[in-house]
Amino acid sequence: MVVVAVAGTGLVGKQIIHELLLSGKHTVIVLSRSPKPEFTSKGALVKAVDYSSVPSIATALSDHSEPVHTVISCIASFDLPEMVKSQLNLLQAAKQVGAKRFAPSEFGMPREANQIIEVYHEIKDPVWKAAEESGLEVTAFTCGLFMNYLAHGYVNPNAQKELDGAERTFAFVVDIKEGKADIPGTGKELITLTRWQDVGKFVAAAVELDKWEKDLSMAGDVTTYNEVVKIAEEVTGKKFEVVKHSAAELREEAGSKSNILEKAFAEANLVRALGLAYAEPRLNKVVHVKPMSVKEFITICWSK
Repeated sequence: MVVVAVAGTGLVGKQIIHELLLSGKHTVIVLSRSPKPEFTSKGALVKAVDYSSVPSIATALSDHSEPVHTVISCIASFDLPEMVKSQLNLLQAAKQVGAKRFAPSEFGMPREANQIIEVYHEIKDPVWKAAEESGLEVTAFTCGLFMNYLAHGYVNPNAQKELDGAERTFAFVVDIKEGKADIPGTGKELITLTRWQDVGKFVAAAVELDKWEKDLSMAGDVTTYNEVVKIAEEVTGKKFEVVKHSAAELREEAGSKSNILEKAFAEANLVRALGLAYAEPRLNKVVHVKPMSVKEFITICWSK
């Protein structure tokens, strides 16, 4: 049993906190800008922090009887400089209080994708570099793409739980409701899809590992977009309208965008077209987690 601190209570943060509390094996500290009674009621120690202040974070991490062992960042913000600074302050505070492990806020495609997605390069690489130089044991929890967006527009009421916690959802590449797919690449490139609930299970299980490798990528399912469309057609009984975009086309589109979000979206499509959305199931091999497959997920959400 160790003391684990989780910073950030968004989609992924909530799942990790939930699974850590469910395990009953660790003392869980939740760092948050506001009270979180839903976690306090389940036994978490919720600490209010000012992420612009290292002393504030350090106090929250050390304000209990046992030292913090593991700090997991799930910090996310549309204010990109603030997101970087908050994580660097969190890292500095973790080191200051003697923490042993630190996981930056990755939780997406493999780190190689950051060299193509400019905004990821700007917000993730400085934190990763600082973490590597900190002397703490660090890892990148990468999970590919979130499977949950395949539930957008679901027909089966049982699918509601798959989107719980999301402020908004949208059709992403494969629009099952409309029977359409707008695929980056040939559709044959490997992709990794993982439910955010299973990300929580994987990370909670990884806390128990004796050693963290620098890449603890995980996978709910390794597949292709062609296979996703095939499964969706089988489950829904309708033929999909499919459009595919070459890597060259997507590279040109990304270069034409000036809006930061539109550019990031186009670059992310390029990453998928180049086959870089594949996260190797490394963590799957060393922890006992059975994630949901794409076929099972689509069946739950779309079978009538």
